[in-house]
Amino acid sequence: KQNVISSNPIQFLETNPVSLDGEKEIEVFEPEEQRQLLAAARAYSKEHDPRWFLLVYMGLNTGARKGELFGLKWKHINLNEQELRIDQSLEFSEGDTKGRLKVPKTKSGKRSIAISKSFAEEIRKYNLWTKEHYLKFKKRVNEEDFVFFHDDFGPLHKSAPITRWETIVRRAGLRPRGFHTLRHTHASNMIDADLNIKIIQKRLGHASINITLDIYGHIFKHGKDKEISALEY
Repeated sequence: KQNVISSNPIQFLETNPVSLDGEKEIEVFEPEEQRQLLAAARAYSKEHDPRWFLLVYMGLNTGARKGELFGLKWKHINLNEQELRIDQSLEFSEGDTKGRLKVPKTKSGKRSIAISKSFAEEIRKYNLWTKEHYLKFKKRVNEEDFVFFHDDFGPLHKSAPITRWETIVRRAGLRPRGFHTLRHTHASNMIDADLNIKIIQKRLGHASINITLDIYGHIFKHGKDKEISALEY
């Protein structure tokens, strides 16, 4: 398109079909594991600071992707309306310390996520800590500041949260799993609560409801029991 070369070198590229027989099963944290994880995150944050508890708590209770949480700013949170807005995410294609904001790939990626009263209260407490922390450095929090910030008050570095996440999972006594497992777990919790699948799709920012159904429609172990109960007349 830029006329740098005369022809597209991959114009005749052919894709190979991928077998799903060996597809890895999606992992989630079961309810008791979720409690252990949050307890470990809270204990870790008391030793350090509240960023690391809220990051885990928010991941579990919104299903937002890691980059979306990293890109969250205070202007995206409305505690009176009990919702947060996903408008952007942070990506690290240029390096661990060079986070760059980008907009969602699809229209459905921009979305509002409803939060509970207890969730809003956790954010209020965190916001108060943030203001006090900023004042120590003679700074004020404004709506353009990142909710989750690096020690230099800029965007988070890629590796810092990963290291802390691994420590929290280990302290919880749980088998190692990636941060993205929180997103799968949130979706599973919503399905388990019989939330309308269309609402789940919107919360996760999926472009199609088929994506939501294909990925998350069968996760929790007792889902089969509900299926059998639904067939009883």
